[in-house]
Amino acid sequence: FQGREIVKIFIWIFTLVGVLLLSMAGYIGYSAYSLEGEGVKTTGTIIALNGTHPVVRFVTGEGERVTFESSLGSSSYTKQLGQDIDIVYRPDAPQQAEIDDFISQYLVSIIPGIIGLIFTLTGLIPAFIIRYRGKKKIRLLQQGRPVKALITDVDVNRTIKINGRS
Repeated sequence: FQGREIVKIFIWIFTLVGVLLLSMAGYIGYSAYSLEGEGVKTTGTIIALNGTHPVVRFVTGEGERVTFESSLGSSSYTKQLGQDIDIVYRPDAPQQAEIDDFISQYLVSIIPGIIGLIFTLTGLIPAFIIRYRGKKKIRLLQQGRPVKALITDVDVNRTIKINGRS
């Protein structure tokens, strides 16, 4: 492989990883959005902590007692042990419950979304620049007018300094 081919491979890898992460973030975000829209809101009690992830118990509208572990952990839940907390759950699958706040529902999709956006842009921006430069070169070769010039003299300008050197 030569230098340009390796750059193109890295561009495509970054773009592909970015698109996959954006797709994953979209799927997770849509799942959270549908849980919020179709779910039943109720109150549960934080009964334990698994590391920093709260374990919550609640009772469904049908009287079924359900316990779940939140997908998002935080040290702030240690202060809330034994306290009530708002939750949302799917009526057809109460085990698929989550704490009813924006961070708990959407942070899991926001993080891969941001990383995916960075990866995608890191891949696409250089790809567009390379493509633009390639098109510019082709256009100049096709439509440009060659200029014949005779170089008569070369002077060294010692008055210009770059990084302290002339």
